Amino acid sequence: MKIGIDIDGICRDMVTPAIQIYKKDYDEFSDITYNKWTKWAMKDNLPKVEKDYEFFYKYAKQLFLFAPMYDNVKFTLNEIKHSGHTIAIVTHQLPGLEKYTLNWLRKNRLPYDSLHFTKDKSIVKLDLLVDDGIHNLEKVQHPLCLDRPWNQEYKGPRIKSLEEMLKYLH
Repeated sequence: MKIGIDIDGICRDMVTPAIQIYKKDYDEFSDITYNKWTKWAMKDNLPKVEKDYEFFYKYAKQLFLFAPMYDNVKFTLNEIKHSGHTIAIVTHQLPGLEKYTLNWLRKNRLPYDSLHFTKDKSIVKLDLLVDDGIHNLEKVQHPLCLDRPWNQEYKGPRIKSLEEMLKYLH
């Protein structure tokens, strides 16, 4: 089975560093927390950020290269590979920022068979896509939503953790 795995929101936690940056450089009194991040777009959670892409470019290293990996990502991806599945990393990155994701993947030594940078994840031939963005999940035939505060409206198949995907696959 060819399994598509998104990076941001699935493997890499960009929300935590975004909140830290926001409180330091934009609004030290903001009450935003990870669990209050209820919209997918950055500008919808951080009111003083007018354009997501400007924030991404300005803070690219902190958001993409130095962002922490979610718990048990490497273990789960290794288990998927050892079970005989193929892993395709499928992620959308703004032009010029792909290098940070490539370096993040190398630094964290995540296993994968192919890497696709695309805004439209439905063009990659997959048997399953694990994503956190409702707009991506609604476009593919076989979606699996990783539960996050910003995707609670999604009504399709859902897992609470990446490790839960191992049970889903069996």
